Amino acid sequence: MFFRCLLILVVGFPLFSQQGETEQIDLSAALNMDGSRAFAHVLLPEIRSDSTTDLWVHFHGGSATLEKTWKRLGEPRILLVIHYAGLSSSYSRPLETNVSFQYILRSTADSLLARGIYLDPRGLDLWLTSFSAGYGAIRELLKDENTVRRTSLLLLSDGLHAELDRDRLRVQMKDFVSFANAAVRGERTMIITHSAIDPKTYASTTMTANYILEAVELVREPSGGRDIIGLPQTEVIQNHLIILGYQGSTKEDHMKHLHGMWHPLLLGRTLELEP
Repeated sequence: MFFRCLLILVVGFPLFSQQGETEQIDLSAALNMDGSRAFAHVLLPEIRSDSTTDLWVHFHGGSATLEKTWKRLGEPRILLVIHYAGLSSSYSRPLETNVSFQYILRSTADSLLARGIYLDPRGLDLWLTSFSAGYGAIRELLKDENTVRRTSLLLLSDGLHAELDRDRLRVQMKDFVSFANAAVRGERTMIITHSAIDPKTYASTTMTANYILEAVELVREPSGGRDIIGLPQTEVIQNHLIILGYQGSTKEDHMKHLHGMWHPLLLGRTLELEP
């Protein structure tokens, strides 16, 4: 299945590399961020309409790095990059109430409207992606049914942790499991990549991926062949659920999941188009 999908990627989806400077909107001040260690940037596609329902929100990572991923995918939609310099709590705290995310969406919509672009909130289609500590934001957003309903794609790039206590882990993983079940049913797309890093004092990305697989009753299959992230050891592809487990336990291995996140995203988009 994995190699069949890769073949579709190569044949059916050329990787675009747009030239020219990307138009950006700095939302940092509007979101009470200092603009340096913490910032929010909106990236506008070169080719765009004056009205859209499509928005991609990414948590944790530099705008320049995310721009490369965005361009490789052909600038598929407006991209909002939100970055806090900190651990997962720096992402979860600002989003502990749904009002906070609604404020982010309104601020984004207002900034776009000032440039003649209408972001239609009624039919909003969200891609939510995160790297490393950014999962803290995703965990808060999945608690809101309206946000879940509007999210068609979710990517966790080597960043889904939880407490080791079994009861606390179950609570913290509940909404991720629910989204994974929806992906298995083909209702939305969920992608997880993880390294072999073991933080010891809390659940690793391997452990949380295993927890989800146990909950949805799926088993890893051996994988092979190096890709842009590295050497995947295992894979699970079931309808629109994708979990790719990679070797590597260094900081450099971890960062590859950020710089190479366009690869699993492209794989996920391909699965969405399969009959």
